[in-house]
Amino acid sequence: MTERIIDGALRLIPYYRNDAASLPWYQDLTVCKQVDDRDTPYDVELLHRMYDFLSTHGDCYYIEYQGVLVGDVSLRENGEIAIVVCREYQNRHIGRRCVLEMLRLAREKRMARVMKINAADGTLLYAGSGKDATSFALNIQESGAYTVAIEARRAKGSIYIQTVTD
Repeated sequence: MTERIIDGALRLIPYYRNDAASLPWYQDLTVCKQVDDRDTPYDVELLHRMYDFLSTHGDCYYIEYQGVLVGDVSLRENGEIAIVVCREYQNRHIGRRCVLEMLRLAREKRMARVMKINAADGTLLYAGSGKDATSFALNIQESGAYTVAIEARRAKGSIYIQTVTD
């Protein structure tokens, strides 16, 4: 796993244990509610278990924005994408750009079908088999946490993401 440069301000750095940077994100109750629908913050033990799982079951990265670690994103072997951006850096299109990069990584790994996208509160934003699907529209607010699951079974083709602005 190598560093992934998204643009001049944003890059993904392969996970390494860094509690000083990451623990504060998961002790913010607002972020915990967005990410896991939790009312209690993470402790160091839970943080380690989460990162150990993510880093051994897929690709896990820290999100670096303008030289500062601001969150993490992972692509699991089962195609699920998980992301957290600390509250101070939300609403800057960081999460959107990181999810797009994870979709590029999924395409590189030949994971070709978006199966479902859920908001952190469990609200289903999109569901489909991907079979014979050529396109779908999804309205994602900038803030919030989303789960994207991608599955490939003899899939061919590409995933294209288009951002539409008013």
